[in-house]
Amino acid sequence: MKYHQMVFIPRLPKLPNDIGWGKLNRFYESKKWIVSISRHFIGKGPSEPLQKSIVTFVRQSSREPDLDNNYASVKPVLDSLKKCGIIADDSPKHVDLRVTWLKSGNKDKGLIISIDEI
Repeated sequence: MKYHQMVFIPRLPKLPNDIGWGKLNRFYESKKWIVSISRHFIGKGPSEPLQKSIVTFVRQSSREPDLDNNYASVKPVLDSLKKCGIIADDSPKHVDLRVTWLKSGNKDKGLIISIDEI
């Protein structure tokens, strides 16, 4: 049976303009996402890292980000999926990455992560 999991995390990854490009800022943002991913995938992760998967991120927010910023904002989340042992690697050889946006109110903002083994 192929692995499938969908989780909702009630926080948004910061857009690159919000983080800044300083190494320390990116480091702290990555650490926050490792904690969030490990907390939300406890008992829900695959038995071993997925070698090939479709990873879909749906950003729910009141304002639509630019396409390039939307993709860049999920980099620390994708890296966290790798570090937490959900995916084997975040390269295109291992992950078919899809990033979309869905308009929502402030109380419903967050990130939907869907992972499907292929």
